[in-house]
Amino acid sequence: MEPRSASPASGAGGVSVRTAVPDDAAACAAIYAPYVRETAVTFELEPPDAAEMRRRIGKVLLRHPWLVAERGGETVGFAYASPFRARPAYDRTAETTIYVRGGARGTGVGRRLYGELERLCAAQGILDLEACVAVPAPGAAPGDPHLPDASPAFHRRMGYAEVGRFARCGRKFGRWYGVAWMEKTIGPHDPDPPPFVPRAQPGGAADAPAADFRPMRRAGQALSEDDIRDVLRTARRGVLAVTGDGGRPYCVTLNPFYDEETGRLYFHGAKAGHKIDALRRDPRACFTAIDGGVHDPSRPPAWALTFRSVVVHGHVEFVDDREEALSICRKLCRRFPMDEEAIEKEIRAAGAAVLVFALVPDHVSGKRVHEA
Repeated sequence: MEPRSASPASGAGGVSVRTAVPDDAAACAAIYAPYVRETAVTFELEPPDAAEMRRRIGKVLLRHPWLVAERGGETVGFAYASPFRARPAYDRTAETTIYVRGGARGTGVGRRLYGELERLCAAQGILDLEACVAVPAPGAAPGDPHLPDASPAFHRRMGYAEVGRFARCGRKFGRWYGVAWMEKTIGPHDPDPPPFVPRAQPGGAADAPAADFRPMRRAGQALSEDDIRDVLRTARRGVLAVTGDGGRPYCVTLNPFYDEETGRLYFHGAKAGHKIDALRRDPRACFTAIDGGVHDPSRPPAWALTFRSVVVHGHVEFVDDREEALSICRKLCRRFPMDEEAIEKEIRAAGAAVLVFALVPDHVSGKRVHEA
């Protein structure tokens, strides 16, 4: 099972809130499915299965929080933030989403989830939260059984205000529906605001899963965020550890490409084999990168090197889009002494046989080590 993140103290009604992990996918899918099948609260028409929900959780956690609420050991709701729009200028604005299990609505679960979500978003540098709420189309008959008024009312209680409305933009159950955009400002719009910090980057403000990992025993040796990024950016190779056949550890040396914008590490390799089979069974993985080391004359013995190492724990996502995969392969090739013609020749020769995957970080640490 995927390790759970440390939960904040239980609130009213014994509800605890924590960061989601991939193993929460089935519970989240089960909570969401009735909303899809029976209501117009979401405009999705087919409920996603656990595999698709797992993919969504992983994608959201690259940059924003995804939280689950538990009561008595059972998942009773989830909430997450996501990009309001893809362009970087929107980074300080996030869209919020929440779903609570039928029997748990009206018991404080939603308030706990949104309260913690707001705190984490504010810590990342997000200033505005936007909620897209389904509403009846103008002139619709009252009493639509598929669209209760609970969501607009809940958002108003949480401090959101309606700032715009699309009259008839969705169709479900043979009816037209509109959406209201509701907004809550959670930070000042200063002339020079702090940057948005994606949660998966080293030092990400909402990096709650770090609670699952032991603190570094020799904290004085810990690398700075800049050093961590430098090691990952310049590493020519490292070791990826996965859960292999029979549950035994399996390690393989790979060449990484580090995407500083998302914090992801990308790798390429054959489409089949022990490594890929293992990752399809269990996407959890750990990658270790070590720089070349330097001689420090002030630290004997003379033969010893001082080097920096970085360990990235996370889960793997496969890159299915072919153009995206080839683009990543090109970026990886450019880290080596190859001209563009040689790169394109290599891509043409091996591109169809290559699989690209990303290690999505859940926790990143680094330290400086002297060999002696």
